[in-house]
Amino acid sequence: MKRNFVVTMLLFIALVGSAVQCGPAPTVSETPTSAAAEATQPAPTQPPPEATQPAPTQPPPEKQKVVLKALVRGYALDLDSPWKLAVDDLKARHPELDIEVQFEGVSYDDLRRKSLLTLQAGQGFDIIQIDNIWLGEFVDGGLIRDVTDYFNAWDKKDDVPEFFLKTASWDGKVWGLWIHSDIRTLHWNKELFRKFGLDPEKPPTTWDELVAAAQKCTNPPDNWGYAFPGGQEEATAERWYPFLWQLGGQILTDDNKSAAFNSDAGVKSLSFLGDLVNKYKVTPSDIATIVYDDLEMLVITGQQYCMGIVVGTGYLPEGTDQYKNPEEYVKVRGATFLPVGPGGKKATGAGGYIMTVSSKSEHPELAWELITLATEPENAGPYWWTEGRVPTRQSALDDVETFSKQQAYYDIIAQSVPIANLSPQVPEYPQFLPYIITAVQRVILGQTDAKTALDEAAQQTNAVFQ
Repeated sequence: MKRNFVVTMLLFIALVGSAVQCGPAPTVSETPTSAAAEATQPAPTQPPPEATQPAPTQPPPEKQKVVLKALVRGYALDLDSPWKLAVDDLKARHPELDIEVQFEGVSYDDLRRKSLLTLQAGQGFDIIQIDNIWLGEFVDGGLIRDVTDYFNAWDKKDDVPEFFLKTASWDGKVWGLWIHSDIRTLHWNKELFRKFGLDPEKPPTTWDELVAAAQKCTNPPDNWGYAFPGGQEEATAERWYPFLWQLGGQILTDDNKSAAFNSDAGVKSLSFLGDLVNKYKVTPSDIATIVYDDLEMLVITGQQYCMGIVVGTGYLPEGTDQYKNPEEYVKVRGATFLPVGPGGKKATGAGGYIMTVSSKSEHPELAWELITLATEPENAGPYWWTEGRVPTRQSALDDVETFSKQQAYYDIIAQSVPIANLSPQVPEYPQFLPYIITAVQRVILGQTDAKTALDEAAQQTNAVFQ
């Protein structure tokens, strides 16, 4: 037994030693091939499901390019008001459009010439600024567009004063909007009033009072009592018209087909101007040789003329050596209604410009919209008071407090609109205007009496209409 146990143990030891001598234990293969090895290998990593990607950003739709062309007076482009502000508003209203507005600023003479030439050639502008006296001519020539439907649909139409609506209309249709107007007033120099013993706060209100005050101020050649234009230019006729209207006279008959200015009212009013020069000698005869713009500057800035008829109130926003602001201006200068003739009533003349849409415009609705924006008080206000113009919106005319801070005697301007009248807007006006101017000149130069001069001018005018 013991022997067998010993043998068995020896055999066991021998086997163990043999196993140790055979080398290191086998390692596990890096690439298992058995099913067991595959089971121990981690499952292959699956790529993550693709995340939902946002759709590619589409470029914004290309804006439609719109170009508007506008022909305006050059000075209207000196400020951001009204046009730049209006363009900004138009672009903000139409973000879907790429709007470009091309302005061309020109002089008075070039405004008429360029607008007529380009439009008659079938080209030109979308927006045209016209003198109000050209309205009938441009309508009859088919040069501008009827905007009655646009006006009636406009939510601000009730803010247009009756005077400006009536005078932007022709043959019962609306053809545009006034961008500004200007009013004729009596300007007086308060310093000269004091110098010659007149009350500086009491200007004349009648023709007789005008003569009396002018006679006291007249001391030739240094001082003259009253100035008005007398040269071969439109202003000569246009500054006579208010005195004609005061007495109930008219330039043309109601049907605009013949002369009416040689009426009794015409004779009396023109005789009055002639008397200022030749009878009372308060106005120098050389007014017939002075360009009116120069004469007006002498009246509103100089010390030669005591009084005169001027456009606006004579206030210059840039000031002079006499004043720097409206508060100082009213201490040295005055503006009021024109003196009224015997048995007459207050009346004055007005001028200014109407913005119209060309009949050739490819974008008439946008052109009209830009015009409405340019006449908004918020956009046009600085232009109106900086240029000394009359607002053409009732809300602005009523805002006397605000505008008086910028424009001296603004209350006189606002109150003058209802009593204002215009020169004829008929197409024939440029043709017969020279006859009226010549008649006025002949009277103030003492060459003939008022009735003879006006009768001859009326005969010439009637020939134009035949």
